Amino acid sequence: MNYLNEQVHHSEYSIRDLINGSLPQRLIDQEIVISAYRRELNSLLNIDNVYVLAKELLSLERKLIKLVKVVGVHISLPNLEKFYSSLSPVILQSLAQMNENFDQEDLTNTWLEAVRIAIEEELVSWQEKN
Repeated sequence: MNYLNEQVHHSEYSIRDLINGSLPQRLIDQEIVISAYRRELNSLLNIDNVYVLAKELLSLERKLIKLVKVVGVHISLPNLEKFYSSLSPVILQSLAQMNENFDQEDLTNTWLEAVRIAIEEELVSWQEKN
């Protein structure tokens, strides 16, 4: 069993893998969940369209909600509350710095950067937990 547990920790699972049962529930632990979450956050940083990024964030939130049903209460699961708290002031700051000369492209680039900053902050906070 220890060998299997060690092998599981050297594999890379996505949150979708955990939800879909690619890994038996009894082998899912805090470290595996955090690694999968960090992998998801890192993949979000590669998205260069703010609208696609927003959709993917909402998808991640739905997956995290589904994951609760899979792992139960014995594992502390990430949620996006801290992320949203970090995102709000960055978005507000970007809006406050805008003027009437901003065009749509400037606005979407500013929002994209704001979301990326919040994702990076979320990623750092979860790197410290593992």
